[in-house]
Amino acid sequence: VQCPRERPIPTPPAPHPPAADLLQRIPRSARTILEVGCGQGELGAAFKRFSPAARVMGTEANPELASIAKAHLDEVAVMDPESGDPPFDAPGGYDCIIYASSLAHMREPFATLRRHAALLHPDGIMLICVPNVEHWSFVDRLLRGTWDYEPAGLLDRGHLRWFSLESMRRGLVDAGLYLCDASPRIFDAEPARQFVPALEPAPPPLGSAPPGYPPLPPRGGGLRP
Repeated sequence: VQCPRERPIPTPPAPHPPAADLLQRIPRSARTILEVGCGQGELGAAFKRFSPAARVMGTEANPELASIAKAHLDEVAVMDPESGDPPFDAPGGYDCIIYASSLAHMREPFATLRRHAALLHPDGIMLICVPNVEHWSFVDRLLRGTWDYEPAGLLDRGHLRWFSLESMRRGLVDAGLYLCDASPRIFDAEPARQFVPALEPAPPPLGSAPPGYPPLPPRGGGLRP
């Protein structure tokens, strides 16, 4: 019989590009971190390589993913994030709460943010990634009649919500928070560039003229929510 301490510890995958940009935004001074929807724990594990003394906790609704994350994070709870507060002891509050991809899967995301805001340290921050409903590819799909859900990405079949910059701003204010920074994720620049002339002359009568819609990144990049 193999004792628990002898079980091989699974190695978490390196943060994929979407998680890598969040990794750069976690304050290096953060000592207490909560990731809501931590998956396999790859983001938290990557941060602990930078800051081994940090205490990183995660909640995850999928028991199989949570079992992997437990090998890499300090504490992991299997739970629906909308069912209640995380069962961790953080008396000083969390320095950083991360929603890498979980907010879009919630029925009432801003109610959850409002509840979690009370768990922040007075100087704490939230890092939130959401699917952008104003992304040019949504308009393209609607015009082509190809609104088909996918296993992952903007049209993840598990998404219950999509957001715009303004709807996020209003929701954060209602939750007692404020938006201090917003950045797009970059991918597929060339299809975005081709979409603008294909859409003309529709935007001007609608009050949105190229290059204002969609906002194009420099060549070599692209758009992502």
